[in-house]
Amino acid sequence: MNPFDLFGECVANVDDSHIARMELLSVDRKLFWIGPAAWGNGLIEPTGKRTFQFNPDGKPACIVPVCRDYSFDGFEGSISDVIAFHTDNPYRCWTLYDTEPVLNPEAVERAKPCLGADAVLQVHATPLEWLQNAREGCVILDWSGNLRFHLGGVQRIYAANPIFAKRLEKALILPTWPSPEIRCAEVQNVA
Repeated sequence: MNPFDLFGECVANVDDSHIARMELLSVDRKLFWIGPAAWGNGLIEPTGKRTFQFNPDGKPACIVPVCRDYSFDGFEGSISDVIAFHTDNPYRCWTLYDTEPVLNPEAVERAKPCLGADAVLQVHATPLEWLQNAREGCVILDWSGNLRFHLGGVQRIYAANPIFAKRLEKALILPTWPSPEIRCAEVQNVA
């Protein structure tokens, strides 16, 4: 099943108790009711360090779509993956397909100086924090990659707390790799 249909099922699973729980966690109910839903609910089971699968015997989780564009025109065709996290520990999240390194890469593009003067990229520590901030900014999903590649061109980043800011700063420093020895073939004149 494609990510759009999977997310649609998760949205259909949401009842009033889920909406009330998210409101207690400071997520505006409008994110569910106005425009395309920003989150759904599903039963999941982690299958690896960064991935999960849906399982009817799994633990309830909040499910968030990963899209290139979060406009109010709808998500159809733009959902490439879904993220799952438990609201009691939003710092731990999993993706279904592990295809996207950043939640809301469009925010990264908008924060580049060529597209917006004096733009600041808001990077959130968790998908829950991202929902609490009305889907503004982005969330790093894959910390093992080169963050300079994914956040390239961004001049200013805002992080909500100093501990997370330090983690971002450390991840953006490229390791110093030893330079390889370079050789070339000697040309001999055979005459």
